[in-house]
Amino acid sequence: AKDAKLKRSAASALRTLAFKNGENKNQIVEHGALPSLIFMVRSADPLIHKEAVGVIGNLVHSSAHIKRRVLDQGALQPVIELLKSTCAESQ
Repeated sequence: AKDAKLKRSAASALRTLAFKNGENKNQIVEHGALPSLIFMVRSADPLIHKEAVGVIGNLVHSSAHIKRRVLDQGALQPVIELLKSTCAESQ
């Protein structure tokens, strides 16, 4: 439970930092956060994957370079799987 809370908090902080801030977006991506975010999107905890999807959404907004990085690292498929989920909170 403590680990889940830490992941939610970290993703929440990154989501805020990536909101409408190009420099922060670049820093988040360049410092290697995408693999961890993609891992969190696959979490069974809906609160964790909700925050992780939010970060990725903020990162790709208005940045073609980051969109390409996100796609290249395989973030789209786990997000699609969440959309297919029968769990309303995950959608």
